[in-house]
Amino acid sequence: MPDVTISHLSKKFAATTVLHDIDLTIRDGEFFTLLGPSGCGKSTTLSCVAGLERPTTGSIAVGDRTMVDTAARTFVPPEGRNLGMVFQSYALWPHMTVAQNLALPLRIRKVDRRRQATLIGEALDKVGLAGMRDR
Repeated sequence: MPDVTISHLSKKFAATTVLHDIDLTIRDGEFFTLLGPSGCGKSTTLSCVAGLERPTTGSIAVGDRTMVDTAARTFVPPEGRNLGMVFQSYALWPHMTVAQNLALPLRIRKVDRRRQATLIGEALDKVGLAGMRDR
């Protein structure tokens, strides 16, 4: 994945500012963790990157593609970002297997079934969950 660059990111909910002028760059291939107490803005930051929340100010770019620039009134909706997000409280369909849950966004994107199987296998291997595929 290309570098993710967040500049001067702020987010307000009514009169409460939950993100205060955040600047960070996550380099291509870097392992990055947001760590902090409940309510410090971790999920809000990720939701802004994914396009689930609109920042009040700032910009977010992935590689050379600007996803958000409040000054220029640029906002790419979530479906146009080619990003995925795993939610803190699992957002899985309980009637589907792990593999079926992972296949859902790939099916929506019309990825070939053989390619889906490859991508799902690689993702599960990366996180040590290959044995949970059919659970």
